[in-house]
Amino acid sequence: MPASVAQARDQMCQLLKDAVAASVYSSVQIIWDDKKDTPPDPNDTTNAIAATWLRMTIKHSTGGQSSLSGAQATKRWTRTGYIAVQIFTPAGDGMSRADDIISIVLGAFEGKTTSGGVWFREFHPQEVGTSGPWQQTNVIGQFTFDEIK
Repeated sequence: MPASVAQARDQMCQLLKDAVAASVYSSVQIIWDDKKDTPPDPNDTTNAIAATWLRMTIKHSTGGQSSLSGAQATKRWTRTGYIAVQIFTPAGDGMSRADDIISIVLGAFEGKTTSGGVWFREFHPQEVGTSGPWQQTNVIGQFTFDEIK
């Protein structure tokens, strides 16, 4: 069944949440785009995994009517946009932790379709660089889904 905007957003977030929870990085904090959570302390040298965190952002970019009215006078509206998952790891580990998490994030979306018909394409990592105590790497990709109304 096609998703609403809210359902599609929830399903996209759940894919990332489930992938991280099923990994050895299950304790990594995910900061959602609309929350005012605080990133972990980058100076916490007791647990490097705990000092790693992610931020997920979902941005819609295009959309429009993609069908004529059906029997119930409903229409299909196609929505597209992108997902950016920012990965922050403590700088200085040679990108090994970032590479592990890149694989987890790519696995969360590549080749997947949600129950609401959200599908994903063109996911790729993008190394940003070091800023202060953090090494930042992004995983960016596109999504598409249809909404019936």
